[in-house]
Amino acid sequence: MELDKSGGPWQTKATIPMQTSENALTVRMVTLLNTSSKENETLLAVGTAYVQGGEVAARGRILLFSLGKNTDNPQTLVSEVYSKELKGAISALASLQGHLLIASGPKIILHKWTGTELNGIAFFDAPPLHVVSLNIVRDISLNLLLNNSNQACPIFWVFGG
Repeated sequence: MELDKSGGPWQTKATIPMQTSENALTVRMVTLLNTSSKENETLLAVGTAYVQGGEVAARGRILLFSLGKNTDNPQTLVSEVYSKELKGAISALASLQGHLLIASGPKIILHKWTGTELNGIAFFDAPPLHVVSLNIVRDISLNLLLNNSNQACPIFWVFGG
């Protein structure tokens, strides 16, 4: 959504369809290094979860979209460049030095972007904790996890040297 003019109403510029029972849990603009072209790409990353009840194992999707403008039409162009279903709901996303951090339950997985695929290159497993946010300050990932008693447990992850 975008403001039509200062003080005016919000206008929908594009919509992203979801599957049945699917909800977006996290949405972030991320800058990823395309390892094929060696160029940075700014993409809209969406983490989802399927709400199917307590008897069904949680699943979710990671979606990456390219955003652009058509010079002939003021409509914003949104094109899906990647989609993959994963085990567990995607609860948090962040970009770190051209890589994508994806949090799903107790797992944080660091991915590299090839321009067509996300490939996991490192992970952190924190059971019985659940990741609820990922924030980057310089090159340090600040992660907030909740334990079974809903107590916040911050962790720090330094990437690189």
